[in-house]
Amino acid sequence: MLLRFTTVDMLNTSLIDVATGERAFEIVTEQLDETPRTPSPSSSQEFSPTSSVVLDKSMPTPSTSSVHWAQQPDSYSMKAKPCPDRRHTTITDASGKVLVDVDWKGRRPDITICGEKIGGLTELFGSSTIRFMPKVLAIPTRFDTEFVWIATGDTLSLFDYDTDTVQGSFHQNCIRIPAPSYTPKSTFIPTHLPGVGSNYLEFSSHPLAQDVEVILSFLMMEILRRGRFSLTPYTFDNPTMWQFKDARESFFRRLRRNTV
Repeated sequence: MLLRFTTVDMLNTSLIDVATGERAFEIVTEQLDETPRTPSPSSSQEFSPTSSVVLDKSMPTPSTSSVHWAQQPDSYSMKAKPCPDRRHTTITDASGKVLVDVDWKGRRPDITICGEKIGGLTELFGSSTIRFMPKVLAIPTRFDTEFVWIATGDTLSLFDYDTDTVQGSFHQNCIRIPAPSYTPKSTFIPTHLPGVGSNYLEFSSHPLAQDVEVILSFLMMEILRRGRFSLTPYTFDNPTMWQFKDARESFFRRLRRNTV
């Protein structure tokens, strides 16, 4: 399967099946509102912590943080406010059926695939062990121990150690040259410039996993890859600015390589 991303924001994009030209999947991420607060029946006062939301369980809870009691209008409790740390991602198929739900708390995902509660990244990849090598990040898949995601500073691929073959590849900022009709393969020419060309995800289906799980695993691996190799980190906000920063940093990386 060869899918083309329609935008640079991989968590807000359509995935086009290149073979048919039709939209195969839709990925949408929305910022969630805080849960509206309701006043206590016995009091019109509202408990409001002055500290920020605590996401780490090892940090003090609001009961031990600095808090104050404040008189608020009743209407305040009924208004939902945007919460910058809470987002929700869905992946739907061509018919609009929701296949994947991801609840984000900061950058921590809570994943559900086709109604199956998965949990975090440890559960998604089926292992808490990550192979750290100087220039390679290797993380297995949960559906096949011989299928391993291999990430470097420049590439991301899915490798099958049983057959010693690449089963998935991320073609980033590429111009695709269609192959003759008798072969499904395409030629990809990298532009090395973010925003120039398109991004493609190419992979072979696995009998023990749904295609959408491979797609989701790719998204998470790309976020991890950027963090591991000090690339421009994915940001939920302002994809245009993210693309500009990525282009600038990519230019300086190539410049450093050519002058060493």
